[in-house]
Amino acid sequence: MAGTPDRGLHRGFFEGPGHGIGVPWQGLAQICVGLTHAARGNSVGALRLVEHGAARLAEYGSGKGPTYGLDLPAVVNCARDRTRTGP
Repeated sequence: MAGTPDRGLHRGFFEGPGHGIGVPWQGLAQICVGLTHAARGNSVGALRLVEHGAARLAEYGSGKGPTYGLDLPAVVNCARDRTRTGP
């Protein structure tokens, strides 16, 4: 498992300078990795990552930073729905 894409993302965020590429992108990446976990049957890992990502996006969305045209609440709701119902 050491070479899986999600491990690479984790390393990039937690070991990189400044701890990664920014809150909105880290939140989105956590949601994507969480959905990958859900698709592989790891519901506990999926829920944790989706909720971590959702919290980051909620925090970021409450500020004045750019959302790059993304509807962050819709992304969060969709990811949460997927972790509850499966892919």
